[in-house]
Amino acid sequence: ICGKADVVFMALHGENGENGKVQAAFDLHGIRYTGNDYVSTFNNQLTTSLQLRPAAVWSRSHGFRKALSLFSNVTSLRTQQKNLLHDIARALNPFNDNVADSLLVSHAFNLRNDLDFNLPNSYFGFNFIVQKNQNKNLLYYGAESNTSDLQEIMIKSTPISFLTIRNDYIHSIRKNFSAYLESRNYKIESQGIENSLIFSFKNNFSFTLLYHFQVKRNIANTEKCIKNRFNFEAAYRMAKKGTVNVKLEYVNLNINETGNGTLAYELLEGLQGGHNGLWSAAYETNIGEYLRLNLLYEGRVGETGRVIHTGNVQVKAYF
Repeated sequence: ICGKADVVFMALHGENGENGKVQAAFDLHGIRYTGNDYVSTFNNQLTTSLQLRPAAVWSRSHGFRKALSLFSNVTSLRTQQKNLLHDIARALNPFNDNVADSLLVSHAFNLRNDLDFNLPNSYFGFNFIVQKNQNKNLLYYGAESNTSDLQEIMIKSTPISFLTIRNDYIHSIRKNFSAYLESRNYKIESQGIENSLIFSFKNNFSFTLLYHFQVKRNIANTEKCIKNRFNFEAAYRMAKKGTVNVKLEYVNLNINETGNGTLAYELLEGLQGGHNGLWSAAYETNIGEYLRLNLLYEGRVGETGRVIHTGNVQVKAYF
């Protein structure tokens, strides 16, 4: 039937409709079709992690070894690349980053290090995170890459049994580069602090008060955004009946330039300049032995525009 057609309109989904097999069969029989050409690619991936826990051997030691046992460290690495190289050795090398844009389909690199001190202790501990992400993709309008570097320090303390105090400092740099769309090029530096008080009572009720201050600026230009965020979140767990979560949030965004492009979206994080209100309510419960029901309502409003309401109903089956 396809052989008698002037052209076949492709509207297939799933493995055989998206992996190039149908297109290859049409090419073999000289049948014209719509859509993109298929290409043969190499795909390599490497995932590894290294964990150091001195407490596993020195938890009962004294002096320097006892102090060292309070620390732990986890380093994780993940890299993935899809390319069109003809040299198999280079094509399968996960650390080969010297690939021309025309031969690179996609590349992802993630490196993260977590250094912890005394976190198992409920009274005091801190966590230091360093993370680097790199992504590059060949899109229909050319190659586009984005990178992010993050450093975060988190200090946690529990002065009394029902109260946990958490303080975070976060510094990051996000960079996006497009070979053909200059409006998508930016380099944003962000610095922020986040302070939260977490109250827990009788293992069935908890609420969190949070304040977040952040400054974002485009290093390549003059755009700048200052964010103040206040958040209240509560959770109530009912035995054999489910869990109720309620969240209220106020966000004030002061930006020195307005616009609707990619840069403005990154600075405003999808919200509007000025005052923003967000709220949500969720309920989760089991329906019988193998079903779980999730109900979610969310709303938001900005300085301009109407109030937006969204709802979601989800039923999960367990076998």
